[in-house]
Amino acid sequence: MRRFLLLAGSLTALGCMGHSARAGAGDYACTVYLCTAPGGPGWQTVPACVGPVTTALNQASIGIPWPVCPEAAAASSSSSNGN
Repeated sequence: MRRFLLLAGSLTALGCMGHSARAGAGDYACTVYLCTAPGGPGWQTVPACVGPVTTALNQASIGIPWPVCPEAAAASSSSSNGN
């Protein structure tokens, strides 16, 4: 339940950011990343996840690379560096 609430809060925050002037591909990629994170409730059960993940799956099926969330990539590289 805690992970679900964290996911829901993160999606809400991303939704709010989507209305800013800087909304772009990174928001879409981070939404897909959060929606498909292990331990979540399943993207099919979260209405805000269905569209972005379906789009990513459709694009992947025709050879378009899976979207990469810049913030997740930065967090991953800094944690692997021991920071």
